[in-house]
Amino acid sequence: MDNTKVFVGNREGFGRAVYALENISQGEVIAAFDGAIYVAERCTDLPKDIADHAIQIDAHFWQESSGIARYLNHSCEPNCGIQNFNQIVTMCDIKKGEELTWDYDMTEDSDWRMECLCGTSSCRHVIGAYGQVPENIRRKYGKYISGWLRKNKDNPKVGLGHREGFGSMLFALENIAKNECLATFGGTIYEAERATKLPPIAINHAIQIDETHYRDSDGFARDINHSCEPNCGLHDSINLVARRDIKEGEELTWDYEMSEDSDWVMECKCGEPTCRKFIGAYRNSPQSKKDEYREYTSEWLKRKYLPGPNPFQNQKS
Repeated sequence: MDNTKVFVGNREGFGRAVYALENISQGEVIAAFDGAIYVAERCTDLPKDIADHAIQIDAHFWQESSGIARYLNHSCEPNCGIQNFNQIVTMCDIKKGEELTWDYDMTEDSDWRMECLCGTSSCRHVIGAYGQVPENIRRKYGKYISGWLRKNKDNPKVGLGHREGFGSMLFALENIAKNECLATFGGTIYEAERATKLPPIAINHAIQIDETHYRDSDGFARDINHSCEPNCGLHDSINLVARRDIKEGEELTWDYEMSEDSDWVMECKCGEPTCRKFIGAYRNSPQSKKDEYREYTSEWLKRKYLPGPNPFQNQKS
C-alpha cells in the first residue's frame, strides 16, 4: 500500500512525478514494487514499458508496481532509496511539496540504460548498471541499495565497493562490533585433490573446508580482500566475523591462510608493514600468526594442527 502523504502529479518535460502532500520523516516507506514478476535473460528482453518501470530484484527477475512506485523519477541526488528488495523509503526528511526521487541504479545491474536529464550538479548522464556506479556514490547510498545487489543474506552493515588495483572490496556501512558475523561461504561445494584443480571460477574465491573440499560463497564473502593485518577472521569453517570493533567506512579484510592448506599460492600486495609477500598454506604461516589467529582459524585446521581444547573458546570478548 502506498503512503498517504504523497500524490502523483506532473513534472514538465518528464511526465508523471510523485510529490509530498505533507512533511515526511526519514525512514518512512513510500511505495513498493509489489506487482507482477517477470523473468528474462536480460532487461532489454522485456517489453519496453516493463523494462522502463519494473525494477530488478535478482539476476533474471524484475518486478512491477501496482501502485505509485512506477511514477517516481530518477535523480542522481535522490531523497529516497530502496529497502529490502522492493520498497521505496525516504533517505532524509522531506518537506511538503518536494518531489520524491530515487536513483534507478540502486536496483539495476543488467543491460538496461537510460539517458539521465535530472539536472543535478552530480548528474552521471547515463544510468543503468550498479556495477558502474562510482565508489563514492555507493558509499553514500550505503544501506539504501537493493538487497539483491547487497546480497542481503549477509550482514546489512556490509557494503560492496571497489578498491583501485584490487577490484571488488567490502567495507563497513556502519560501526560493527567484535565477533559480529559479516558474511558466509554458504555456496557451491567443490571436491578437488588440490586447490589448483578447482574450476577457474572457484580457484581464487572458494575456501578450503577440509583436505579435499572447497566452498564458494553466493554472497559477499568472495569479495573480501586478504590482508596480513586483518580485522576479520573465521568462525567455525565458513562464517566471516569481526576480530575487533570496526568503524564505519573501514575496509573489511581477512587472512586467507586462516582456511587454506593446499598448493594454492598468491602474491600478497596488502601493503602492511608485516606483509608476508606470498600467502597460501596455513602450515607455512609464522607461528606468531598461528597464535594470533587461533580463535579465528577454520575449524578443520584447528582439528588438524591444534589438538586439544581451544583456550579462546570460553573467553569473553
